[in-house]
Amino acid sequence: MTTLFVANLVLSPTWWVQWPFLAWGVCLLAHGLCAFGRTPRLLTNWQQRKIKEIKDKM
Repeated sequence: MTTLFVANLVLSPTWWVQWPFLAWGVCLLAHGLCAFGRTPRLLTNWQQRKIKEIKDKM
């Protein structure tokens, strides 16, 4: 991110670096929520269906 920020300051007349920062921040937030147990319901339901599907095959 630091490299992108410096490249934006040095090479570009327009301010575009906020978009990669925003995308990275959203992904980092999602990863943190999943890692610390606040998994979104949609993902949890998918995991439960897959576990049941694998168990039924056994």
